[in-house]
Amino acid sequence: MPAVVTPEQWVTIRGLVDWIDRSNGRAPHEMSMRILKIAEENGEAATAYLMGTTTHIEELADELCDVILSATVALVSVAGGETAEEALTAQWADIRSDTRSFTKCFLEVIAKTGKAASAYSGMTGQNPRKGVTHTREDVAGELCDVILAAAVALASVVHDAENVLAGKLAKVAERAAAVNASVSGLLATKEA
Repeated sequence: MPAVVTPEQWVTIRGLVDWIDRSNGRAPHEMSMRILKIAEENGEAATAYLMGTTTHIEELADELCDVILSATVALVSVAGGETAEEALTAQWADIRSDTRSFTKCFLEVIAKTGKAASAYSGMTGQNPRKGVTHTREDVAGELCDVILAAAVALASVVHDAENVLAGKLAKVAERAAAVNASVSGLLATKEA
């Protein structure tokens, strides 16, 4: 895989984060939900993997794309667009030739998701016994690890991982645009 996320995809992802921010804000609860979304997507990917048949490869790839995209949204939300892109690109060079089996890669995705959630909890001081234990940079690093592990897992189950991820991002962006248009239409109707 030449890049986890292309420059054009970063523009789309930053646009999606802006849309989510306008819709939901960035209160601590919302940011926690963005981190939890990664765990939800991991669960759905695990379900597809456990089905264990070749007919579920497309579903597994789709769910791994969801893990990558939800972690990327969380990364941009925590670190900011430019910083997120730099952090992920820097780490990608070290991992893109990973040749572990899918099972090992997938277990790494799940482990890294837990570490990202723990780092976020530490950044926000959610454990009163421990207080603030992590920085924004720590959370960004853990989110990069989730994205990279999921990208390696995706590349191990499909031959054209870049196009699979690009297709999924395009679908998500189209869905967001449709929702935005629908909401705008409803607001225009109410104002009339």
